[in-house]
Amino acid sequence: MIKKLKLIYRFFLDLISKVKYFIFLNKTSDDQSKDILFLDRNNSDIDLVTIAFNNPLMIEFQIQLLRKNITDKFSYIVADNSNDLKVRKRISDLCKSHNVYYVSIPINMYFRNKSHAAAMHWVYKNIVKKRNNLYFGFLDHDIFPTEPYSILNRMKNNIYGRVIHSYLPNGYNEEVTSEYPYWSLWAGFYFLKSDLLSRVNVYRFNFNPKSFQKGSYLDTGGGLWDVFMSKTLYPGQLATYSAVKFRDSKVSNVQTDYYEKIDNWVHFVNISNWYSTPNAKEKNDFIVNLLSELLKK
Repeated sequence: MIKKLKLIYRFFLDLISKVKYFIFLNKTSDDQSKDILFLDRNNSDIDLVTIAFNNPLMIEFQIQLLRKNITDKFSYIVADNSNDLKVRKRISDLCKSHNVYYVSIPINMYFRNKSHAAAMHWVYKNIVKKRNNLYFGFLDHDIFPTEPYSILNRMKNNIYGRVIHSYLPNGYNEEVTSEYPYWSLWAGFYFLKSDLLSRVNVYRFNFNPKSFQKGSYLDTGGGLWDVFMSKTLYPGQLATYSAVKFRDSKVSNVQTDYYEKIDNWVHFVNISNWYSTPNAKEKNDFIVNLLSELLKK
């Protein structure tokens, strides 16, 4: 009897969670560009959507480096998931001054990966799907092209990005196998042809991490496994990846002392400092100096 009551209790908790998420997805933005849903097809083939989080300076660098280096016809959309309302105002003003599309995502009660995933889902449903550009892509706010670059020329079977496999309790799954066939695209560098998802009910998927058997799971974006990735031929490596160490610290790991190279893009890890970083000012100064040099090239 107790076991049955626990199952009923879990069922209702799950139902409440789903209702809350449905309500979130259908909330309207309290600040968005008036013409954000208008698509100029003559001047845009791909929507590049950045999920912003509490860092106007990175958005400013990204605006400039995308305009400097992306050779495709693109629209740039800043989807603001900041949890600081004053910072949201600064990012909104910055986008207006640079004539960039801006949308403030309704505040959500999720954390870290799940908050980022909820933001991706909301902006896909309410902005990307309605614009219906030929292609769309998600970027982290701290990733930047370092030289002239075409995303569309690198599409393979209408997808492109950094391919990631499932994680296991004891580490990363280096190879896709029949036992662990799971793969996805990293949420911060993630590009698709729009019609790949256009016929899928937007409520039938999410961008959350997804768990499988034996403790394996896909990171943010894995929620598309059932409706998309599992039905798509595994592409192998698309974008190249490496981690570059730029300093030593007492901790000295990927979160604190490295940046990532993804093809000809640079990604700064843990710029929001969710993982405590020794001498964060030194790291931030390095980032700003490197980005400033990229703008001068």
